[in-house]
Amino acid sequence: MEIKSNEILDERVKAIFQEFLKDLETLFQELENRELEIRKELKELKNKDDELEARLQDIKNKTNLNKEK
Repeated sequence: MEIKSNEILDERVKAIFQEFLKDLETLFQELENRELEIRKELKELKNKDDELEARLQDIKNKTNLNKEK
């Protein structure tokens, strides 16, 4: 009787642990997906920053040209 209840308990623990691992895998996949999204957003922001920096430099150059005239 004792052995049978231990076996049942072992099976329940295994099932709970397997579900936990499945949930953990899902969470890691979601984290990886979010990381990819953030990297993409960061790249877009970097491109926008470079664009704005170029525009600022262009404005500075035009301002300097106007001062020299």
